Amino acid sequence: MPHHDVETDLDDLLRSTAPPPLTRQQQETAFTHAWNSVMASRTSTPASASTDLQHEWSVRQARRLDVVTAQQVRARRQRRLARAGAITLAVALAGTGTAAAATYLAARTGERTSGWEATAAGPGEVLRQDGSDYVDVARQLTADIPVAPGHQAQSEAQFNVGALAPRADTQISTSALRAQVAQNAICTWADAWIAADATGDTAARRAAADTLTASLTWSAVTDVDPSPSPTGAPGDAGAQTETRFGWLPAITAAAVAGDHRAVLDAVTDSGRCNPQLTPALNTDPAYRGPAR
Repeated sequence: MPHHDVETDLDDLLRSTAPPPLTRQQQETAFTHAWNSVMASRTSTPASASTDLQHEWSVRQARRLDVVTAQQVRARRQRRLARAGAITLAVALAGTGTAAAATYLAARTGERTSGWEATAAGPGEVLRQDGSDYVDVARQLTADIPVAPGHQAQSEAQFNVGALAPRADTQISTSALRAQVAQNAICTWADAWIAADATGDTAARRAAADTLTASLTWSAVTDVDPSPSPTGAPGDAGAQTETRFGWLPAITAAAVAGDHRAVLDAVTDSGRCNPQLTPALNTDPAYRGPAR
């Protein structure tokens, strides 16, 4: 019986399925044919083959398939289809001879806002909120924004509900993402200041006030609002309105002044803090509730 060189046959098979150049549809078809052919050849492996040979053949087959899969992924990334198209991969399940189709949507699109989009949605890269890795990407992009001690759980929850949660057919710029996370973080520091002031913890109160002051210079803030001001933006008919973070100076000034009532009022007037982010503030007897 002639020797059956499985690896050589597999190499020839994979090379024959993807002669360049191929259209996107041809690439998908070729990959599908290659996968089906490989799986068929695996089932036809002679029963008399030794256990060691079968194991070696399986290892080589998996390695070749990994190479083909990686090439497919790179080709799709290089094309950068509008708003990051779907990437369909054939994935071999460990220890079995079956395959499953998985659809992966990249949150990062490589596209940046410009013109009126940059003004309306914020500068930076456009992210898909229905991307498979959106939450991981969002956390990485906002890892430098500090959250007050004791508010980590609330910070984690922000990516599950509201404007930052994954949602179909929705996009957000990196600056808008960071600005929203910065806003939430600022609310936790205002809450931490209230809690520290109520218990007489002067060190914690000072740390919260210092962080609120520093937040005026965070890049997540200045990228969308270089000079936060309650009257720094033009409104209708020439009237002046607050900028994106125009509510922040009042909270900061009240905290630095050590004015408990003023901090409560500034947070209330801002209307920016989700009650879930400010448990101490919400239970303060002097708190009059969020602005309507």
